[in-house]
Amino acid sequence: MGDSKLEVKCMAESIDMMKDNLHFKIPVYLIQGEEDILTPKEMSKQYFDAMTAPKKEYYLLPKAAHGFNQAVVDTQYKIFKKISTK
Repeated sequence: MGDSKLEVKCMAESIDMMKDNLHFKIPVYLIQGEEDILTPKEMSKQYFDAMTAPKKEYYLLPKAAHGFNQAVVDTQYKIFKKISTK
């Protein structure tokens, strides 16, 4: 997490995601952009696999990065709609 070229400080300097925040009492839905350079999919998937929750799902959005664009918003809407009808 973070990017030195963009001068975005890495959260891992102050938060150990693989030690803290791993156990949830609510469902967790992680939506990840496949091309995200600030939060690489390899790191988010490792974190997702380590966490426990009553229900969890990992969504990898193809051709999506960290920011929002219409394709990402549309895909997120479909995911949220699916979740809300379960």
